[in-house]
Amino acid sequence: MSRITPKHYAIALYELLNETQSADERVKIVRQFLERIYRTGKLRLLSNINTAFIDYHYQRLNVLPVNVTVANASMTGDTITAELNRLLPNTSLAITTTVADKAVGGMIVETRNQRWNISVAGQLQALANTLKK
Repeated sequence: MSRITPKHYAIALYELLNETQSADERVKIVRQFLERIYRTGKLRLLSNINTAFIDYHYQRLNVLPVNVTVANASMTGDTITAELNRLLPNTSLAITTTVADKAVGGMIVETRNQRWNISVAGQLQALANTLKK
């Protein structure tokens, strides 16, 4: 017999919620789902179920989630969008933006499988790595 994985739980919950129109009914479904996870001792899987649920949602929408870290909040959405269109052309994106000092002078772009550090700090680090060779 196969083991039920977090992905199986996530897909089942997603599809059930997707079939339900009423917000009250969705709340009831989620409550029952969480109670079942708890009663069966699978609560430790909840974080992985959540991740699989989000991944499945984006997959169904045919959208790539992208995290963008910028050095300051003054960087415009147009600048971010232009850079993302250059890095990931012809791709529908769900963009999350974070402000952090590590992106000095640019941005850091991350998808599930790729990372681009196109900040001044990243370029200086790449130069330093090249000079060390």
